[in-house]
Amino acid sequence: MKLTISGQAEGNGDVRVTLAVQGRTYPDAPVAEDANWLTVGVAIVLPGYQADFAGRLRAEDLADFLRDLEAAQARGHGQAALSTVEDLVELRAELTAAGLVRWCGLTTYPPGTGAVLSFEFRGLAADLPALVSDLTAMCRKYPVIG
Repeated sequence: MKLTISGQAEGNGDVRVTLAVQGRTYPDAPVAEDANWLTVGVAIVLPGYQADFAGRLRAEDLADFLRDLEAAQARGHGQAALSTVEDLVELRAELTAAGLVRWCGLTTYPPGTGAVLSFEFRGLAADLPALVSDLTAMCRKYPVIG
């Protein structure tokens, strides 16, 4: 199941960030603390750069991001953030009243000790309903346990 965020970098280069949830890292875990880990593939395409790596995030990370995106979308402005416990990927969105979304991203691979890539791009608020729909489907397939 994939979640893709697209937009334009300064200079109008295309940007695409894709998170592909491959499944629960510990599907048979007896405790929620372990059962909520998800294995993900992260693909980032920026003008002049490309990153493709795997890691883990928690179901709570996705649920919190969805809640924040829905709230910002309902107000027509605001902020939403996807932050991961292991600093694999961080995405921050700022929705403006003018109908634009300013995205700031940061990745570290390997998490905690590896190379760091930070980037910014802009998108349109008109793209948020599809993003929220995809994220809702992802959260339904991988709900927070416990």
